[in-house]
Amino acid sequence: MSGTKKEEENMKIYKLFLLFFSFLFAFTGFSQDKEKILVLDEKKAVKIALKRNWDILIKDEKLKEAYAQLLKVWSRVFPQISSFCTYQRYNDHPFINYPDNKGYGFSVDQVIFNAQVFNAIKAAHPFLNSVKEERSEQFNAVTFEVKKAFLYSLIAQESLEVTQNALNLARKYLKTTKIRFENGEASDYDVLRAEVEVKNLEYKFLKAKSVYKTSLNYLKLLLGINPQEKLKIKGEVEFKRFRKDFASLVKSALGRRSLIKAIEFKEESLKHNLSAVKSEFFPSLALNFQDMANEKETFAFNREKYQDYWILTLRLNFPIFEGGLRFFKVKEAKSQLKQIKLLKEKTISGIKIEIKNALFNLESTKKEVEATQSNVKDAKRMYEIIYKRYLEGEASYLDILDARNTLLASQLNNLQALFDYNLSLLKLRYLTGENLEKEEGNL
Repeated sequence: MSGTKKEEENMKIYKLFLLFFSFLFAFTGFSQDKEKILVLDEKKAVKIALKRNWDILIKDEKLKEAYAQLLKVWSRVFPQISSFCTYQRYNDHPFINYPDNKGYGFSVDQVIFNAQVFNAIKAAHPFLNSVKEERSEQFNAVTFEVKKAFLYSLIAQESLEVTQNALNLARKYLKTTKIRFENGEASDYDVLRAEVEVKNLEYKFLKAKSVYKTSLNYLKLLLGINPQEKLKIKGEVEFKRFRKDFASLVKSALGRRSLIKAIEFKEESLKHNLSAVKSEFFPSLALNFQDMANEKETFAFNREKYQDYWILTLRLNFPIFEGGLRFFKVKEAKSQLKQIKLLKEKTISGIKIEIKNALFNLESTKKEVEATQSNVKDAKRMYEIIYKRYLEGEASYLDILDARNTLLASQLNNLQALFDYNLSLLKLRYLTGENLEKEEGNL
């Protein structure tokens, strides 16, 4: 009997342990679920994008290819060594009286002078630098898109908060109006209008919420994040002053924009390529060394089996006629060089126009931000005054409604102006070749 009681007590303790661990695992799982929310600031978002972006990964492989091409042209300067084996079968040969012959050996070729090879090496170095600059340009382009999307998400988040506040004010007014109606100080019409206004703002709030979620989904797409993953962003939309003129911005762009540098390096590479094509038909000098051994030699006497011998050849080559190949190769290379020069002029002209437009937009939106900031302050003060007058019975519902709508519109206009201003500022930084991955500098 005592044994049975002891077993029951042990069973109770065992159940208590199971219950304790169940609560522990449930709490752990709940904590893990909470930790699944990914909190991002702008810097972290850019860092994630640069690691996962497909275009950057492609540029990385392009850079490896350019390195390989450089080493490939350099390899032509070094000795080329090969080995060989031979087997010859004779059938009714007029003066060889043995049926077959076997041999082996190796050969070494060394370029002494070849202008084409040397010019190809000169062309490969700027081509590599061009690919590096293209990669830097791609880095900045991706960073620009991520920062733009992050800025839009921040504005959408603040727009959602502004709409939420307007909805809260409308609900507060509805509550006040119902109390005044019960006290005989407001009509049923005022209550009905207040309820309609709350429903209208609820619709605006849902729309703002949808825009915010859509902006986060686009940001996830750019960062390569699972669409199902929960995401939260943090940051502030600032209003930073800008003081540079058009001439200094163009000068900055021409001096540090990776896109222009890449074209300039390509132009240099094509110049050397043109020289390489021309020098392809210049005289060249090469050295060849062969060491061979055959089982039998046709005109050899008293030789041992497989006794080797060597041959050293110095070859000077003079191209005379190639069927017009030189003329057409040179014409093709000149055309490629002309194309890159035209592309450079077009790119610089386009960048100048884009800088001018961005600067114009920046100056325009700067005035809009200043005006809308002033409007927000006035609209807040106006609403506070009207609300107090309404409580004292000196203002009507329409006055309250007008003041609240004015406040909401001025806040949303201010956020839109802040977005346009910061986007223009970001675009100017990108157009002038500033490294967007680093902390924001002074333009």
